[in-house]
Parts: sequence; structure tokens; C-alpha cells
Amino acid sequence: KSYIVYKQMIQKQQISAIWMEDNTLQEKYNKWTDKVLKIKEKCMTKLKKEKNCKSIRRLMRVKRNLKKEKQTNLSEKRKKLINNHIHKEKCQAYAKKVSKAVEQLRKNGGGFKEESFWEFKRKLNGSKKETPTGMEDEKGNIVTEPDKIKSVYRNYYNKLFKNPKDSEMEEQVNEKMEEIKIKAKDQEPLVISRKVIKEVIKKLKKKKAGDSEGWKNELIIEGGEEMEKSLHFLFNSIHQTGKIPEQWEEMKIKSIYKNKGKKSKMENRRGIFLTSVLGKVFEKTIEGRIKVNKYQNGGRKKINNKQKTE
Repeated sequence: KSYIVYKQMIQKQQISAIWMEDNTLQEKYNKWTDKVLKIKEKCMTKLKKEKNCKSIRRLMRVKRNLKKEKQTNLSEKRKKLINNHIHKEKCQAYAKKVSKAVEQLRKNGGGFKEESFWEFKRKLNGSKKETPTGMEDEKGNIVTEPDKIKSVYRNYYNKLFKNPKDSEMEEQVNEKMEEIKIKAKDQEPLVISRKVIKEVIKKLKKKKAGDSEGWKNELIIEGGEEMEKSLHFLFNSIHQTGKIPEQWEEMKIKSIYKNKGKKSKMENRRGIFLTSVLGKVFEKTIEGRIKVNKYQNGGRKKINNKQKTE
């Protein structure tokens, strides 16, 4: 329901008109993203109010009435009845969740696959948030301040991904990039059609993690024609100017405990790196145009290292 309202609001406000203004790419992008994310927040808050409004009002009335009454045996009996009623409602809500999850599994062909099992479990138990704990720095001291914890993460992952051969590789890459820039001056900029963008949007999957800005695949999938127009302007302007938005260079890092050893040690945590959602969509639009060498094994389907030697 919230995404239906979201699509209607985006069409009414005509978010693609922002890209026709005489501003820089970064200014247009900032204004456009702020507008889309504000629309999303409005739609989500409306839906939450509609869901929780009736039950919350009813329980608040009961609490007010109990406060007004004196502490007698009658009020205690009423408290027990209310608690029993709330317990029954929770059981009924849990039973509804189970029945909905079972119906979805039946529609998907029945049986428990790996993805459907974890989705089923998530719907019943909900998402569990890890309790915040302090982290150990390089000296072994426990750090609790948010800024210092971020520095612990930053130092650990910088060392983890650091390679002594990086400096040599950077020089080679810079030389190649200069050669490419010289050749690119004589060529016309790449133009991405709306057909290509539609095909990419169709292949996007829902219920995936968002980025640091707040973008998710659902916002692009349910955006309709206005979203397609906006992406068309954005991607083609990137090809013309040769610049990308500053937000695309940022990365959201999440850390998950491995259930082994101390939680405070970085060695016992798994890092998940979330890049820009719109940046990934842009990469997919040019992915089909890149010619792949037959000797390349990385990033190709149904090809492994064993086939390399054959």
C-alpha cells in the first residue's frame, strides 16, 4: 500500500523536472534524492499510523480508566482480564503471520528452500538487533565512543585490504587511464536509452539491503515513469560530464558477529560493505555494452578456473 501512494506522489510532484534546471550535476542530484526520500518517509509514516492507530487508542483508553479507578480488588481483576486479552491478541497476530507465510510458500511451489526458510523465520521472529558493545583497538583497550569505534573499523579494514603491490598497480592503472582519456576525446559520449533502463529495473530484486543514503531497490522499481525519466537524465549527464555524485563514493559498512570468540575483537566479526544502490544500477546499464575477452574468467557465469586451462 505504501508503495502505491509513493508512486502516485512521485508522479504528482514530477521529480524528473529537477534535472531540467540550470545547476551542476551534484546540486541536481542532492535536490532530487532529498525529494524522493522525503516522499518515502511520508508514505511509510502514513501506513504505520493506519496500522497501529486503532490498537494503540484502545489500549490507551483502558490504561486511563485504570489510573482513574482506586486500587481495589475490582481494578486488579480488570487488570488480569486486560492482560489475558492482550495475550490472546498477540497469539492471534502470531497465528496470522504463520498462515500468511505458509500461503506464500504454497504459491512458490511448496517445500523449504534455503531462501524461503530464512524468510519464513524472519517473518515469525522479526529482525533481532545486536546489542551495542565496545570494541578493542590495536593496543587492546576497549573503546565505547562512536567516533573511536569507527576509527577501529577503519584501521582494521584498511590493513586487511592493503596490498604491498598496490602502488605498482596504481601507476599502471593511471598510465592506462591516460591512454583511454586521449582516445575518448575523439569519440562521442555514450547514450543510454530508456529501454535499457527499463530492462535493468525489471531485473532488480526486492528486499535487499539499502545504502548509506537510504535508497533501496523498491524505490526504483515502484517509481514508475518519473523514476525512469530521472535515471535517464542522470545517467546520460554522467556520461557527458564524466563525473559521478559524491555520495556514490561512500560505503556503508556493517559488522556481524560470527558467534565465535569475543564480540569486541574485529577478527571475530564479518564485514558487509554496502555501496550506492543507484551506482549499481548505473553499472548494470553499461555492463551489457562492455566486450568480454574469452580468456577472462572473473564475472562470467558458468565459467571457473578449471575451464581456463582447457
